[in-house]
Amino acid sequence: MTASNDECLPDGVVVTPEAGVLWHDAPLDPAAGYEHNLTTFLLLDSLLELPPASDAGESDNAALKGLEMKLDLLIQLVTQLLGQQQSLPASQLVRLAASGIEWHCDAPISPRGWLELFLEPRLPRALKLAVENRQDEVEPGVWRICSRFASLEDEIRVRLEKWIFRRHRREIAHQRQGGGR
Repeated sequence: MTASNDECLPDGVVVTPEAGVLWHDAPLDPAAGYEHNLTTFLLLDSLLELPPASDAGESDNAALKGLEMKLDLLIQLVTQLLGQQQSLPASQLVRLAASGIEWHCDAPISPRGWLELFLEPRLPRALKLAVENRQDEVEPGVWRICSRFASLEDEIRVRLEKWIFRRHRREIAHQRQGGGR
């Protein structure tokens, strides 16, 4: 999807990843949320593919591959430990933009709170995002929630926009290869 023209996510690039969403009514500590989100984005970035090796030589390429294998193993071990400590919510198809997220739940929720957003199934660590909600019941027992991100720090917003843009490029490439949704 490219630009959205609906009332929930009216501007910018919108992607449709499968993500886990957990809702919390309590207030979110902005400082703790910022540090947590920054670390989460660093972990998400580490899961991205490394750029292709340069023509620097075979020894540099071998050293880079060895380092990549060690980092992959470390990430795998850390995600296993995190997964043992926390059970993940079921994934659902969401609509995500830098300004907010559209998702579904089985009951109405309060107008303000925060959510945990699990963007990567290989990483059992969520973004913690303060939100303001609008909602409507789309069918009995299914509520469409339109959550606008509240007080998102500039650095976290930039990282979210970067993640969304990368995801958007992957969705377009997938559609061009004939696997479109």
